Amino acid sequence: MIRRLSLALLAAVVFVGAADAGGGARDPRKHINPADQAWARAIRIQHADLGPGDWRLEQSADTGAAPPGCKDPDLSDLVLTGEGTNPNWSRSGSYVGSTSEIWTNERQALSAWKRNTAVPLAHCLVNGIQQEIAKAPGVKLIVDSSGPIKIGALAPRIFTYGLSFRLDGPRTVKGRVGFYAFGRGRADGIVFVISFSKPLTPVSPALERRLATLVAQRLKR
Repeated sequence: MIRRLSLALLAAVVFVGAADAGGGARDPRKHINPADQAWARAIRIQHADLGPGDWRLEQSADTGAAPPGCKDPDLSDLVLTGEGTNPNWSRSGSYVGSTSEIWTNERQALSAWKRNTAVPLAHCLVNGIQQEIAKAPGVKLIVDSSGPIKIGALAPRIFTYGLSFRLDGPRTVKGRVGFYAFGRGRADGIVFVISFSKPLTPVSPALERRLATLVAQRLKR
């Protein structure tokens, strides 16, 4: 159950944060060049950034239809020149992922930012959880807190969101989602963390903040 829920959350967060969803009519056009592609890949979280632990590759997965009101923004008039969408990393029920986009100019980056951040992330995440736990009768979602995460002025464009929740059923499991989007010039970078409490292996708030800071810093060129 926890693994399925984690993958559903992973898909939901990637959906909100990534401009490239796989060739749909609403996706941006791609004019990838080697320099911007290398830059995009360097922005993402790397295995060495994660520190100790059995971190494993976790590719993004399609877990079904998005919740109502969570449609992809239309970016078909924009052009990507670099992108980084995988890998994501998992460790005993917790996930760390990142995405990055390099746009053809800053004007297009600002336009993409406005459209992507207009997607109602809080609604999408909560409804994504509800869709998944509906498959497990007797499990109830309780949202303990939600809202922006204070991170400081790490980049000119910043959007953050945190969600803490409990799954009440045969046993209670606590979970947390942290979402961080940063933009500078032509570049956007995103970090997301999905963490469950013990007996699984949670991601510490200190590690979460360090990873978000790394991605924000790597937007500089």
